[in-house]
Amino acid sequence: MMEAQVIKELERLITENQKIEHDNQVFVPIGYMPLRWIDRPDPIHLSTLRSFVDFVDEVNRTTDNMLSNCAVLITDDLTVQLLSAPHVVDKKRTLLAEAKFDYKPYPFDRFLSSEEFAILLQTRFVITDNAKGLIAITRKLQIEDGVELTDDGMAQKVTIKKGISAASMANEVVPSFIKLAPYRIFPECDQIETIFLLRLSGNKEDGANVGLFEADGGIWKVHAKEVIRKKLQDLNINSDIPVYC
Repeated sequence: MMEAQVIKELERLITENQKIEHDNQVFVPIGYMPLRWIDRPDPIHLSTLRSFVDFVDEVNRTTDNMLSNCAVLITDDLTVQLLSAPHVVDKKRTLLAEAKFDYKPYPFDRFLSSEEFAILLQTRFVITDNAKGLIAITRKLQIEDGVELTDDGMAQKVTIKKGISAASMANEVVPSFIKLAPYRIFPECDQIETIFLLRLSGNKEDGANVGLFEADGGIWKVHAKEVIRKKLQDLNINSDIPVYC
């Protein structure tokens, strides 16, 4: 009985490790699926477009025909990838290198306290005239006892207390939509200005909260890909390599 089990196990191991060659392909007998194990190198990870272009140039100088039929792909998350030519066996491309802008995104689509909003507005956005105006409003909201908010759908009126005296009041009109340029693509590029819906909430007791909501349906990414592609061309990426968005 023991010998029969040993023989059966040996037959199983032999079958699992058997390879069948046919028509320049290698198959394994279990399911007779092609054996397509390709030894692919780990990709190089970079953080700027300049370093990405430098890497492409280095590969071009030090290897023989490695960049033939390669392609550059700008992905939906705005990562730039260098892909090899399709492999002769499995027809898949190998990821040789990728560049990705490592940054802390602004938390869109939710409300923040006026103090936190003021900090993030100054650290995660390009300081444009619109941003400066919004910073000025936010600072007033930040130091006062409370606000009263009214909204007619197109603009919001903010009544701000100017100190501990309720008799001293000022009215500020804040647009419901505002164009801002958050840091979202590589630092070598001009950041994309986008329309945001600006919302304020709060009351006299709790103070004000501020929220920015993306209002372009993600179209900014289409523009961002074009900006990145143009920057790669400005940095003189190898003209023989196509760049796809």
